[in-house]
Amino acid sequence: MNTQINKKNRLGSLLLALTALSSFAACSNMEVNTAQAPDTNFAQYKTYAWAQTTENVGTQEGSILDQTIKSTLQDQLASKGLSPAEGSTPDILISYTAKAREGVEYGVAPGPWGWDETTAYPVREGSIRLQFIDAKTGKAIWQGTASDVVGNNGASQKQVADAVKDLVKKYPTS
Repeated sequence: MNTQINKKNRLGSLLLALTALSSFAACSNMEVNTAQAPDTNFAQYKTYAWAQTTENVGTQEGSILDQTIKSTLQDQLASKGLSPAEGSTPDILISYTAKAREGVEYGVAPGPWGWDETTAYPVREGSIRLQFIDAKTGKAIWQGTASDVVGNNGASQKQVADAVKDLVKKYPTS
């Protein structure tokens, strides 16, 4: 009888640990970093186009990831007063890099005397880097990187959109 109670307690502790871990991963904070070229007048930029580059690593043209990044970016840039260069020379060329890698996070897990053991948990870390290039000079004027722990395909698609939104919030307009 005592063995059955101990097994139930361990199972309950394990389930609680897994729930805490999934909550921890779901609530992780996205890290967003940006940089801009000094003395850049961002108000002069009104139109953009996608750079023809092999830099869009990890994605294929027209893939769901590519569509998510581009459509979210288009919506966010419109709110900043930027529009696609329809048949004219763009002011800005935009490229992006999307990557994912396996990583490790550490958290507490149930031990024989409670929540006292540090345990390594495998995680998948993703990052997106946007780079805006002045089309006339060919020089980078702004770039941003967002990284976070990513979930399954459905969750990571939302995380990609959120990352693009968080990055564009930091794009200066003047």
